[in-house]
Amino acid sequence: METKTLAPPTALMGNVDYDKLMQQAGQLILRDREGKPYTNEQRALIVLAAQQLGLNPILGHLTIIQDRLYITNAGLLHIAHNSGKLQGIKTRPATEEERKAYFLGNNPKDIHLWKAEVYLKGQKEPYVGWGKASTNEKSWAVKSNPQEMAETRAVNRALRKAFNVAGYTSVEEIDEDPQFTDENDEEEPITPEQVKILHAIANLISKNFYEQEFKNWLKDNTGKESSKELTKSEASDIADRLLTILEDKLKSIADEAGINYYKLLNDKYSIGTLSETDNYYIWKEVRDYIEEAYKRKGLLKSILEIAQEKNISNEEIKQIIFEEFGKENSKQLTIDELERLLSTVENIPLETSDDDVPF
Repeated sequence: METKTLAPPTALMGNVDYDKLMQQAGQLILRDREGKPYTNEQRALIVLAAQQLGLNPILGHLTIIQDRLYITNAGLLHIAHNSGKLQGIKTRPATEEERKAYFLGNNPKDIHLWKAEVYLKGQKEPYVGWGKASTNEKSWAVKSNPQEMAETRAVNRALRKAFNVAGYTSVEEIDEDPQFTDENDEEEPITPEQVKILHAIANLISKNFYEQEFKNWLKDNTGKESSKELTKSEASDIADRLLTILEDKLKSIADEAGINYYKLLNDKYSIGTLSETDNYYIWKEVRDYIEEAYKRKGLLKSILEIAQEKNISNEEIKQIIFEEFGKENSKQLTIDELERLLSTVENIPLETSDDDVPF
C-alpha cells in the first residue's frame, strides 16, 4: 500500500503555507516520553515522517525514544480511519493452545496474550496481530494494566500489516521503557519460557542441529553446558544468534526456490527479520513456507526432466493431473500430490520405435 502525504485543508487554511505550518508544529513538540527535550533534528524527523505517513505531530502520532522513531497507537488508528478501507477490528484473549505456541503456559495472570484481527473492506480474511504484556515488565504503564497493553500491541501489529506501515514499530510494542532498565537485569536467571524458546529455535534450524550440535554450539558461544545455566540477558542474546542462523539458512533456501526472502517477511508479516517477533507460529510458518517452495521446485524439475526423457508432452501431464487429482494444473497440487505425480510419470513406459530395437 502506498503511503500518502497529508493534504492541507485549504478550505480552512486559505493562503497559509502548509510546509511552514508543519515546521511550526514541530516546534511545539518539545519533549519525548522520557522527558528529554527534542533536538531540532529530531523535530524535523518527526515532521518529515508525519508528512510521509499523513499524520499529525501535534496529536502525538509519532515519538522518538533513544534516537529511534516510533509510531503510536493513535497514529496507526489515524491512518486506518483516514484510509476509508477499515471495516472493523476484533480482539480477544489468546486460547490455551495459542498461549502454548508462545511458551506462556496456562496462567494468564502474569503474562497476558491477545489476538487482534483487522478487517478491510472487500477482503474476506483479516490481518492478524498478536500482543503480550507482563506484570513483570518495569514500565509503570504496562504494570498498571498489562491486559490493555497486550490488546493494544496486538491491534498495532495487525494495523501495521493491514496498512503496510513498514519500518515503523509502534511505541506501545516496546517491551520495556528505557528509563526503567535495571542494571542488575543481566544477572537474572533464564526464565522457563526462554529455555523453551531457545530449544524451539534450535529445532527449527534442523532436527540434526538440535539433537547433535546445539549443546556444543552453546558451550562454544557461552562456555556453559546447558541453556538452564544462562542468565536472562544471555538467553536473549543467544535467541538472536540462533534466529540469525535460522535466517541465513532460510535465505539460502529461498534464493534457490526463487523467493525474495525479505519481501516475503515484509508483505506477509510486516517485519524485516525474524528477530522482530517472538511468535513461534511465525518462525515456523516462514520456515515451512520456504522449505515447501524449495521442495515443490525440486519435484517439478524432476517431473519435467523425466517427461522430457520419455517424450511426454505438457498436455499429457495436465491430463494425468486432471484424471488422478481432479485439478487443472500443477500449481494446485499439494506436496504429497506432486510426489504421487512424480511416481506416476516415472512408471510410464519409455516409448520406443523400431529404430531403437537392437536386433
